[in-house]
Amino acid sequence: MSYGLHVGSVVANVSASLILGGYDSSRCLGDPLVSDSTSVTLTSIELNVTSGGTAYTNASSIPITSLLRANGSSTSSIEVYPDPGVPYMYLPQDTCDAIASHLPVSYSSDWNLYLWDTDDAAYEDIVSSPHYLAFTFSNGSSSTTINIPFSLMNLTLGNPLTSDNLQYLPCSPWVPSTAPYTLGRSFLQGAFVSKPKGMTHI
Repeated sequence: MSYGLHVGSVVANVSASLILGGYDSSRCLGDPLVSDSTSVTLTSIELNVTSGGTAYTNASSIPITSLLRANGSSTSSIEVYPDPGVPYMYLPQDTCDAIASHLPVSYSSDWNLYLWDTDDAAYEDIVSSPHYLAFTFSNGSSSTTINIPFSLMNLTLGNPLTSDNLQYLPCSPWVPSTAPYTLGRSFLQGAFVSKPKGMTHI
């Protein structure tokens, strides 16, 4: 009825962790956000860099804020479900487009994903230096921010899906008519989630 999970990352050489009936407290690097349901409230997405210059496009300064968008405008929050059973970050089209507008990527309708332009010099700068996506979650009384480095957002489509390897950003535009907005395994490479019965810690 409960578990603690961190997907881990091959690129970052971070081992995965799964404990049924509890969680590994050493995986919690800060105070976790606690939700009394299986969803969490996402209140902000930003682009930033830990140190050095920025390779983001269309940006006069950093951090780049107001990237959480839906229905054509900024929104203060959306409900999202952390779910290791799905691969991508399923977010509003406007949010994915807002993030993509500052990156060397282009949308592919074939995959409903954004493909990296690996010939663009900014691509290597972004995925190999401390550029990151910052996700802020809130439960009303407290909030927490999780920074996901772009080195974890540089994933590869390959056989049997495609004959040529394609590098992609795992933000998949989603219309929540049949399923909710979801943060899947690509997000959980850089976050720890535990699920006591009927609750979510992230």
